[in-house]
Amino acid sequence: GGVFSRRPALENDSPGTRHKVRFASVTQAYSDAEKGLVSLAEGETCEVLGAEKDGWILVQTRRGVQGFFPAAYLHLLPALATALPSPPVPLS
Repeated sequence: GGVFSRRPALENDSPGTRHKVRFASVTQAYSDAEKGLVSLAEGETCEVLGAEKDGWILVQTRRGVQGFFPAAYLHLLPALATALPSPPVPLS
């Protein structure tokens, strides 16, 4: 076994669920020192790691910190705007 612990899986979080990376922009700053929550400033962006649950969304900040953030303060960005471009299809 490894030393690192994995984050607990969400109900709808299974392998293959995260094929599309989603990002969100923060519409209102929120700061909380409580364990498991993240603080973000207005205008920052973060990666969305899970679905909304009880008004909170699991996110990862650009600094690599994972935690919950109020869903009401996030604006989901279109997936296509942040996804990596697909490799070109070879013409045969």
